[in-house]
Amino acid sequence: MLCFNVDSKEAFQVSLADVSQSQMQGKTDVVLDFHVDDTTGNNEKDSLMDLSFHVPASNTQFVGDEHHTSA
Repeated sequence: MLCFNVDSKEAFQVSLADVSQSQMQGKTDVVLDFHVDDTTGNNEKDSLMDLSFHVPASNTQFVGDEHHTSA
């Protein structure tokens, strides 16, 4: 599970078993792509395909260096 906290309270969780791939877009953005389930019935109209995060270079919790960014 990937847990997202806001002000020390859990905002939401993402099951890593549902993530098919993660990738960097630029130096400050991370994208999680999810498995696509095409076996759901017609009742399912929406599904989460990807989730993007912006990690500012000024982030103090995850400090980057010249070889690795904060993201």
